[in-house]
This record gives sequence, structure tokens and C-alpha cells, in this order.
Amino acid sequence: MRSRVLRRRNLGLAGLLLVAQTLYSQITFGPAQPAAPQNSTRPEDRCTVEGHIRDALTQEAIARASVQVREQQSGQGYFGISSSDGSFRIENIPPGQYRILASRYGYLSAQYGARKPEQPGPLAVLTPGQHLTGINIALTPQALVTGKVVDQDGDPVSYANVSLLARTWQRGRVRYWTRGGGNTNDAGEYRISAVSAGKYYVLVSRPGYVPSTPPEPGKPDVRPVKTFYPSALRVELATPIEVQAGQNVSGIDIRLQKIPTYHIRGKIIAGMNSASNTQLTFNIFSRDDQGASFVSGGVTSITKEQAFDVAGVLPGSYVIQATNYGDPKLGARQELEVGEGDLNDVQVTLVPSFSISGQLLFEGNSPYTAGASRNTFINLTGVDNPGLTVIVKDDGTFTIENVLPGKYRLGVNPPAGTYLKSVRIQNQEYLGKELELTPGAGPLTLLFSYGVAEVSGIVRDSQDEPGRAIKPSSSIVFVSEPLYEDGSGIYWDTTNLDGSFVFKLAPGRYRAYAFEDLPLDQLQNPDLLKQLESKGTEVELEERDRKQIQLSVISAEEMQQIYARAGVEPP
Repeated sequence: MRSRVLRRRNLGLAGLLLVAQTLYSQITFGPAQPAAPQNSTRPEDRCTVEGHIRDALTQEAIARASVQVREQQSGQGYFGISSSDGSFRIENIPPGQYRILASRYGYLSAQYGARKPEQPGPLAVLTPGQHLTGINIALTPQALVTGKVVDQDGDPVSYANVSLLARTWQRGRVRYWTRGGGNTNDAGEYRISAVSAGKYYVLVSRPGYVPSTPPEPGKPDVRPVKTFYPSALRVELATPIEVQAGQNVSGIDIRLQKIPTYHIRGKIIAGMNSASNTQLTFNIFSRDDQGASFVSGGVTSITKEQAFDVAGVLPGSYVIQATNYGDPKLGARQELEVGEGDLNDVQVTLVPSFSISGQLLFEGNSPYTAGASRNTFINLTGVDNPGLTVIVKDDGTFTIENVLPGKYRLGVNPPAGTYLKSVRIQNQEYLGKELELTPGAGPLTLLFSYGVAEVSGIVRDSQDEPGRAIKPSSSIVFVSEPLYEDGSGIYWDTTNLDGSFVFKLAPGRYRAYAFEDLPLDQLQNPDLLKQLESKGTEVELEERDRKQIQLSVISAEEMQQIYARAGVEPP
């Protein structure tokens, strides 16, 4: 069995972001050649993995597919190529815990045992000298979305941006994240490849658009604005498209809307000279469109007097973010409202960054030793500002430089055998809360305890009958009750090939689930979590607890029924 501490994660794609990138991004493989075995492994203990690669739709063999057996902890890969009959064989693999992956041009990458492309599969635990056979991986052909963008007169719109947006949940709110995109050609045609099956919203925009003639003084600036298929100005009014595996979805034509827009003009206030402007980033985004919005116009170059002019702005609520990466780093975040008219004389004041120091403390039976904090990193994910990461020193201290005032979510990988018990700034507790950081804040004290608890178990079929079958390739989720204020407290992983699992968790109260088809981002939906409660298993953990549980898998069909009862749109 495998065993590792699962860290607190925000499941909704900054990130899901980190998790969304892990689950849904393309898998990139290295050279298609076997890696040299570790010198410490005896020849008789080296393992072999073999199987076949086939087309998920036609069941035909796929030749020249790249196959990787990747070690779970180190990421070390052992590579092979499928033959003309789809077979592969990879030898000289040291014993350990591995994921088995395959990819081929024109197909979506896949892991062995995963229900869908680009989702995690179970771990294969290779014992000394094992010859693992029957590793059959089905690759799904990439889908394609094509269409044309025209203006209100029906003329083609060239060099426009077209994006596919997927509807997800993050910290209890609906969000829309890009899942692919492309540009139109001179005939207004676009082509988006490498598309997974699912439901999408298509968005077109013309960033950087410059009108042929400037607007008359005092009159609105009429220009193209972001438009959702087929011709909606907001995502809530758009028509989603359904994409099936390997399908060529054509004729998704969009009529780009051209309507009155406005300007945001102002000045950046800071003691900068013109040379420092090369290190200045200036962004404006909408607070109304749930992650699917940006200003279609763009910003003019910053003048020597630090003046700016943002064009193509629709009425609504916006946030300006400006960062100067000089020495010292400066930054600003400013909210504003745009009505039926230009917004002039906006002043954006850059404030200097600061540093925050801190230390790691340990409690429990295992005494602290020099280097216990080695390879531990502290990550601040900016709610209002870009994120920062620092490596903790061997003596347990750290200093995070270039912090701008604002709200942050804390991320940390606990040292081996510990869990994060407390996060304090001076005398205030912030465990599971967003950090409000201002100049003078600190020190930041992280307390780790060696009292981590362990839950092991096995997943069986959902049929309520004696002797029901073990269900491998399931996704396991532990949900902290209640969830933390910052939206964290959901932990996930996959079973081993034998349906077993081991989780190491902080003490507390949890509800455990096993899913055939993991709705990872959907678990941020409070209505869905409420409907799932009766399907979960309650687990109460004290420090150093060792508990065993048995979970019944929630099938994909059951999930569809739960979506309906919760009034939730299925992913």
C-alpha cells in the first residue's frame, strides 16, 4: 500500500489551479527510450510492465504511442513505444509506486485505469521482480471545434481570439476557465484542436483593437466587444456546445457584437522614472463575469508621465492591478465602477512591497532535528496579487520578499510525518483562513505536529450484497467538516490497482467518499455537497489514530441522479 500526507488544497483551478492543471493538462513525455535502472536495484529485483495501446472508439491497435511508467514520488520515468500491434514492453524498472501513462499525436493523453482522458489513474505498486501484464490503455481521439467569426454586417473578422470555456466551481462560486483556443485566419475561420469531451462556451474577442477613425469627442467609442456563441454579451445568455469524444463539431459561427464602449483614463502615482516603465504590468479585469471576462480593448502604452488610457470598457465593476518589478517592487489594486460614460482622472497609487519573516515549530514525540524542515516550501497564493514561494531554511526559518499588501491563501508541504496544526500571525490564528498581509505584519509562525492520523481501507462495488467485488480505479475524497473559511479542506487521491488506499490526515472530522467518476471541481458546490452527505462515511480522527474503513463506490449513474436532486448542471 502507499502512504503519504495529503496537503490542504483549494479545488477549483488558481487553482484548481494547481489541481486543475494536474488533472486536466496534457501530459508531456520525454524521449522514447528506456531509462537506466537504479544502481542500487539488484537485477533480479527489476520489474517489467507490458500491455497494449488501442483506440477507445474503434478498438484498433495504436502504433508508435509513447508509454511512460512514472515513479510517484521522484517523477523518474521509464519509457517505451508501442509496436504495430499496439503492444509495448518496458523492462528494468525498480520496485516502487508508479503511474502508467500513454500519449500519441491526435489523441488525448491517458493514464492506465482512469475513467476519462487526462484524469488520474490508480497507482501500480511494483514488488521486487514483478512482471505486470495486461496493462491496456485506450486513447481517445482528440475532438475538433471549428467555425467562423463575422461582424454584424456578416463580413469575416480576421485575427480574433476564440476560446473554449468550461463551467466549474471554485470556493462556492461558479467560474469559467479556458480549456483551449485559437485565432481566426484572414477569412474569419478558426479551428480548435485537442478538445476533450464535455460542455463548453465559446468566446470571441478582439484584444488590442484599434478603430480606423477615433470617436468624436463626447460620444461613446463604438467597437467590437467580447461575444459568446452565438451572439451573447454575457455567458449566462450564451448557448453551450456539447462535444463528444473524437467529434468534429463544425459550424460554430459567432456574430461579433459591436456596441458603445467607454474609456478608463488616469495616472499611475509613484516615484518612477520612464526607464522603470519597462518593468510595469498593468491589467484590468471584470468582477462581474465569473472569471470569463476581460476588457476587449486593451491599454495604451504608459506615457513618461505614467498616464494610461484603457479602451473598450463596458459598464460594470472592475479591478485595476498594476505591478512594477523594479527594486523595490511596487504594486496597486483598485476597484472601480464604470457607468454610461468615460471614467477619467483615475489615480492608481503604487505602494512598496515588504517582507514577512517566519519560522516552523514542531511538537510531538519525535524531537526536532536540524534539517527537519529541509525541502519544505511556503507558498502565498494571491487573492489580490501574484503568488510567492520560498524554501524554508534548515533551521526552520524563512523570509518572503516582495510581498504586496492584500489577501493571500497559504500553501505548505508538511515535513514528513507531520501535519499543519496552527498558523499564527502574532497572537491571531489563521489556520484555514485567508491571510490579510500589510507592512509590519509578522512574524508568521507555522506549528507542525508529529501526531498525523492514518486512514486505510478498500473500495467495493456499490451493490449492497455479500461478497461484492472490490472496485479498483476509484477516486477517494475526504471532506473536512466543516470546510475551512478559505475554501480548503478537501483531500483527494486514487486507489491502488487492488482497490486499497491509505490517507494521512490531520486530526479532525471528515466525510469520506469513493467515486467512479470524480467530480473534483463540483465538490466546491455547497448544494452538491449537501446531497452527497448520505453517501459518505463519517470518520473522526484523533492524533496518531490508525483506522480502517470500507467505502462503497458512487457510480457515474448515481452521480447523475444526485446532480438532478441538487438542481446542479452536470459537468
